[in-house]
Amino acid sequence: MKRILIFPLLLILLTACSGPKAEIGPRFSFIEVVEDKEHAVLHEIEDIDIILEDSEVIVGNEEMLEKYPRFELVQIPAYIIFENTGVLTKDMVMWTYDLEEAVFYLEDMVEEYKEAMEKQ
Repeated sequence: MKRILIFPLLLILLTACSGPKAEIGPRFSFIEVVEDKEHAVLHEIEDIDIILEDSEVIVGNEEMLEKYPRFELVQIPAYIIFENTGVLTKDMVMWTYDLEEAVFYLEDMVEEYKEAMEKQ
């Protein structure tokens, strides 16, 4: 009788103590505003696909203002990086006119993702 009660209690205790693992997946997106498509380079970053949910290349300031009128650019090229923080929300984490800065940030996020995957 005791064994019948102990086994289900032990099973309940084990399942209650083991919480779900945090799901890690693609959570970044970017908008790259360039003078022509040949100058778009962020999608060429090594292993960018593992963190990238979406990307968009926009040619010229006019197209940018049509699609995103709230973003006013001072110069081109421009790089806007978003992090998807919820089901329907994206937070802008970087807005820069410096290609090296955008590349460094995304490469850093790729490395961070790889390290997190190794720990799981």
